[in-house]
Amino acid sequence: MYDRFRRKLPYPIPSLGTVVTYLKLFPPESPVYVRLVGSRRNAYTDADLFKLVHVSPEEIQYRSPRFAGKWELAGRVVDGEWDRDPARYDESSFVDGVDASFHRSLERHFVDDVRWEETPFVREVLDCVAEGKTTWTCTDRHDVEEKCTRIDRLYERIANDGYMTQEQRRRADIRDLKQSRRSRIFRWLKEYTVVGKDEITVNVARDGTLLFFSAKHRMSIAKILGLDSIPVLVLARHEAWQAIRDAANEERGLSAVLPANRLDHPDLRDIEEQVETPTDS
Repeated sequence: MYDRFRRKLPYPIPSLGTVVTYLKLFPPESPVYVRLVGSRRNAYTDADLFKLVHVSPEEIQYRSPRFAGKWELAGRVVDGEWDRDPARYDESSFVDGVDASFHRSLERHFVDDVRWEETPFVREVLDCVAEGKTTWTCTDRHDVEEKCTRIDRLYERIANDGYMTQEQRRRADIRDLKQSRRSRIFRWLKEYTVVGKDEITVNVARDGTLLFFSAKHRMSIAKILGLDSIPVLVLARHEAWQAIRDAANEERGLSAVLPANRLDHPDLRDIEEQVETPTDS
C-alpha cells in the first residue's frame, strides 16, 4: 500500500525499506537503535558512525563490492571475504551493462576536452538506452544529456568554490543540482536524517585499505582536479580491522598494537585523540 501511494506522488519519496533504515539511524548524532540494540550484537563499530575523515583522493585506488545498501552498512562490522582482490577504481564502470571506465571517461571529457557522447562510458550508456534499457538511471538520450550537464555543473562548482560537505552546502543554502532533490520532503530528510550525510563513502578492508563505495562523480572530480584532501565517510569496517580498533582502545593507544608506519591511518586518528590528555602548565 505504501509503495503504491508513493508512486502516485509528483515527487520522489523513499521506499518503505529505506524508511526503516533511516529510522535505525535516527537521530544521526546518536542513533537510538545502534546504541540500544545493534551494539549489543557486536555488529557496530565503536567509532562515531558519521564522523568524516580527511584523505587525499589518491589514497583511494580500489573499490568495494556493493554487497549491501549504503546506509545498511553505516557503522557495521562485517566479516567475510568481501575485501579480497578489490577492483581498481579507475577501471570500473559502476553501472550494470556498461564495461567502459567511468573515471577515465570523465578524464577524457574534462582533461582532453572530448565531448560527452564521444567518451567510451557515455557511448555505451547511449547504446543501452537506445535499446530500451534503463542504464545509469537514464531511460533515453535526453536523460543522459541532462545527467552529463549536471556533472559539468558539479565540476565547475567544485573547481570554483572548492569541495564542500553536505552540511556546508545546506548552511550556505546551495540548491541541489538535481530537480527531484529540491522538494520540501527531500530537504527535510537532508536536515534531520542520514540523507544529510550523503558524502563520498568508503569501506575499510582488513589491512586498512580504503575501498571506495559511493559518490563516484565527486570522487572522480576530486581526483581530476588534484585536490589535496577531501572528507569521506567510513561505512563498514572488516571485522579484522575493527579488532585493531578494539585492541587499541583496550591498550589505550595505537602504538601498543600497531607498527609506527601505520599509526596515522585516517580511521584511527579518533582513538589517538581520545587517549591524549592535555598537561597542565
